[in-house]
Amino acid sequence: MGMNAREVIFGVCVLCKKMWYLLQLHAPSCKEPECHIPRCRDLKEHSRRLQQETDARHRASVEGILRQTAADIAVTLGNHFVHIDMVVLEVRLPDREQEVPLGTA
Repeated sequence: MGMNAREVIFGVCVLCKKMWYLLQLHAPSCKEPECHIPRCRDLKEHSRRLQQETDARHRASVEGILRQTAADIAVTLGNHFVHIDMVVLEVRLPDREQEVPLGTA
C-alpha cells in the first residue's frame, strides 16, 4: 500500500476526495460540449438525470394536490361538473338563467 496512514481517513484517500470535490465543482458550470476534464460529461449527465427525477416527483406531487383539491371542491359543490387542468385548477359551474330583478320586467 503506497499511502501514508494520515492520507487515508475511513478508507478514503484524502487527495482523491479533494479531486472528486473539484470535479463536482467544475461540472455544473462547464459549458464545453467536449470538455477534456476527466468525468465532466458523466457528472453533467448524472446531474441532469437527478434533476429530471426531481422534476418528475415534484410534478406528480402537484398533480396529486390538484386532484385532491378538485375532489374537495366537487364534494363542496355537489353534482356540479369539475374540470381538472394540470396547469390551472378550473371549476366550471353550469350556466344559470339571468335573474331579472322584480319590478323591471
